[in-house]
Amino acid sequence: MKKVIFYFLLLLGSVCTFTGCDNDDDDDNGNGTESTIVFNGKTYKIFQAFYDREYASGDEFVSMDLIFLLVESDYDLESVKDYDDIDDEDIFELFININYLDSSISLPKEGTYPVSMDEDVKDMTIYGDTGGLWNSKEDYSFLSGNCKIAKNGNIYTIDMDFVFEGNKTLKGTYKGTLKDYDE
Repeated sequence: MKKVIFYFLLLLGSVCTFTGCDNDDDDDNGNGTESTIVFNGKTYKIFQAFYDREYASGDEFVSMDLIFLLVESDYDLESVKDYDDIDDEDIFELFININYLDSSISLPKEGTYPVSMDEDVKDMTIYGDTGGLWNSKEDYSFLSGNCKIAKNGNIYTIDMDFVFEGNKTLKGTYKGTLKDYDE
């Protein structure tokens, strides 16, 4: 009987060891998915994502901003509660400005959005002059590329493939919810 108890306790200890820390090595957005960006060969984690809806030009069209906050992949996010907990120099902001000619749009809609440097507003395009990637030391403007948005319930999957000035590339995927920037 002692052998059975010993093996039972051994099994119980093993189960506790392997399942007790299921969150230690996850880099997720609270929904169990990992979202990363590779910029110029270096990997970053997306730790927050927002949308910000604004009317433009007398309510003729909607300007929708997608804002992603990135930190280096080895950055310890365990103690981070919000944006203010991280030094400005450690955060990159990826800012994507999308135009919709339909002023009733309230959330980002599914589709593929190319970067456009044209000053004339086109439906479902990323206006290249107002977006980019920056932090307190560096600033990169869009040259070309696109993002593809898919949605399942309130979970967005956003695939990004951009080229910035200096031929610096950014590729990655965000999967998770988008917070309203104004809330």
